[in-house]
Amino acid sequence: MTCLPASRPPAVAAARPARVLAAAGLAFALIAGCAAPAPELQPDPPPAVPPPAVLEEQTARVLGGVSETIVAATNAGSVDGLGRIAGVASEMRTAEFAMHAADPEQADLEPLGGEFAGTMIPATSIWPRSLIAVTVPSDSGAQYLYLVTQTDPRTPYALTAWVRLLAGVTLPETAPADVGSLTVAMDAADGLTISPGAALAAYAEVKDAPGSPNSALFAGTDPARDAWTALVERWGSALAPIDGTVRPSSSTNAAEAYALATADGGAIAVGVIRSSLTLEIPGDTEGQSFSLAPYFGALGADNTIVTKAATIEFVQPVALAIPAAGSEAPVSVLGVSQVPVSARTAVKTPSS
Repeated sequence: MTCLPASRPPAVAAARPARVLAAAGLAFALIAGCAAPAPELQPDPPPAVPPPAVLEEQTARVLGGVSETIVAATNAGSVDGLGRIAGVASEMRTAEFAMHAADPEQADLEPLGGEFAGTMIPATSIWPRSLIAVTVPSDSGAQYLYLVTQTDPRTPYALTAWVRLLAGVTLPETAPADVGSLTVAMDAADGLTISPGAALAAYAEVKDAPGSPNSALFAGTDPARDAWTALVERWGSALAPIDGTVRPSSSTNAAEAYALATADGGAIAVGVIRSSLTLEIPGDTEGQSFSLAPYFGALGADNTIVTKAATIEFVQPVALAIPAAGSEAPVSVLGVSQVPVSARTAVKTPSS
């Protein structure tokens, strides 16, 4: 079509309105026909591999904010109003502050650090997303692995769990920060000796049953698991003279777990074990009691002199290194933290 300049339509008699409309319509059609065709949008195809969730300068700001919040919470003795400590970390720190305030000599605070030796960055474009940060060792030698999570695009990253690394442990390598490591689903066993979810569930089981066949999944010694076994045995010995019983119980929840692929084809999994100790005096035993440490009163215990039963709940974040499929290496325990977060007690009544 040849484009013509638009011209003013000639005057027409009022007696022929239909021809006026037709002429106007013809002029509009000519102009429309000369307009440039609408551009076709051709967005770039999505990348085959997701980009790293955060850039280097963003990571520095995120970890700086977390460090400042840890200091502010420690100075205030509370996490109230501090959004950069959330989830399980908030639950753990709140319990520590309560116990420390009640009995500073017996209830210590974890010396959480604010300087970092390295990070593990996820390659993802969805939320929630988490990065892993490792602190430098403190003066006492304590070194921590932090899980730092952003639940949605408008919420700041926050410390959601911490794990105290075992002395001398070697962390598996992950992809460089400017590339990012793929996240691993909890039920994903392809390419691994065991899925992250199954490994965490097995760890929860062998904590309470060291003789379980699943104990063969885990490498060497585990001071944290040994400490739990020793705690159960100490309570058993303390209650034996009054025929008391100790029942440990542990479980894990996939919603509180996270895993990243490692450079050797394996994965690093961070999960939360929730454990309880139920201490009980038999119903037909009269005049007997046992005592809990005074700071358990700050966790909800009605009375620290117990004449019937007590249940203490613990939160235990754990980090595991899972080998790639085909490897004969066992699952490695990288670290564990343990904080009692609640205590409930019951006393005998004339009818109990």
